[in-house]
Amino acid sequence: MKYIFTLLIAAAFIAAPMTETKAQAVTDYETAAGIRLGWGFTGTVKHFINDAHAVELMLNYRWGWAFYNQTRIVGLYQVHGGLDDIFEGLAWYWGGGGLVAFESYHSAFSDRSTRTYFGVAGVIGLDYAISDLPINVSVDFMPNVTFGSRIDGVGYRRGFRGDLGGVAIRYILK
Repeated sequence: MKYIFTLLIAAAFIAAPMTETKAQAVTDYETAAGIRLGWGFTGTVKHFINDAHAVELMLNYRWGWAFYNQTRIVGLYQVHGGLDDIFEGLAWYWGGGGLVAFESYHSAFSDRSTRTYFGVAGVIGLDYAISDLPINVSVDFMPNVTFGSRIDGVGYRRGFRGDLGGVAIRYILK
């Protein structure tokens, strides 16, 4: 029951930004790709589907030590709002989406163990497009809830995680 309730809350959170809003263009770019640092090494692509709504896809690789690896795929839907009154090119954003992750552990003392788990993620952050350069920088906080078993005594806990966030630097493609 706890999982069903959590999934319903997550679905409402994800569907909320899909409602119609009257917005003007809040960024000067449409698509940007780059790297994100914060919880491992991440490749990121952000694409605006209209003036204030974007989708972001992240492929993350995280290692704990020589025998532990984790790969995450995260997809987010984001709503952006302008902060040009404060600083030209600055915008805030929030949103949500889902993730799938794969982790593995092996050592000389145990068998190889691999797990797959799923989750929902939220995001809130600031986005800045440098006016004279084709560079975009963002900083965010990304809490998430994950479901699935974990490798005994190894890996990252399941359930709520509020310790994720990062800094992304992207090249503006158009």
